Amino acid sequence: MTLLPGYPAPAFKLPGDDGRWWGLPDLRGQAAVLYFYPLAHSRDCALEAMAFEVLLGEFAAAGARVLGISTDSRAQLARFRHAQGLTFPLLSDAGREVSRLYGARRSPWGLVGRAGRQTYLLDERGRVVHHWPQVDPAWHAQAVLDTLRRWRDGQDGAVTLGHDPPRRPACPPFSCPQRRWPPDRPRGATRPLGCAVLLPARRDAGLLGRSSAL
Repeated sequence: MTLLPGYPAPAFKLPGDDGRWWGLPDLRGQAAVLYFYPLAHSRDCALEAMAFEVLLGEFAAAGARVLGISTDSRAQLARFRHAQGLTFPLLSDAGREVSRLYGARRSPWGLVGRAGRQTYLLDERGRVVHHWPQVDPAWHAQAVLDTLRRWRDGQDGAVTLGHDPPRRPACPPFSCPQRRWPPDRPRGATRPLGCAVLLPARRDAGLLGRSSAL
């Protein structure tokens, strides 16, 4: 099932990795980005999560909250959050019901029982503004932010289904010289593969070697 722009988003109630329960009533009064992803700790899911994390302040400035949803357990999500130094909620859809309601039940990887990688932007009343059925993990967060800003500016009168631009640069946006890997990430946090530029490993360290290209 695909939710079209203007349709009310299905109600849900899911636990976060920290034990707090989240539902649409908790998001009223602000826009919300619900992004579904298949598997915590995987390379592409780490890329996507960190891209959202680096842009989190800009989403907040635009009046939107970001929530990640997967079929992983709360314990798995807690480890994923700590490993990547994430500060936004990760919700556990272990029963797979919310993924089904939002048409994100199947993964493009073909993993049975996993959520597909797609995203919904909701308005303050819980209605669908935009749906991304196709996602480039490295650049998706920026595409969502751009759409959010256009919608806020009134440039998108009737937003329709969309997908990320067909581009795959050498490194994700959070690893470029202007947006280096957050220096205050937890010690020991893992770094997603795929960056082709030098990155600082922690606050008091110099630049380390390159990781493998995408």
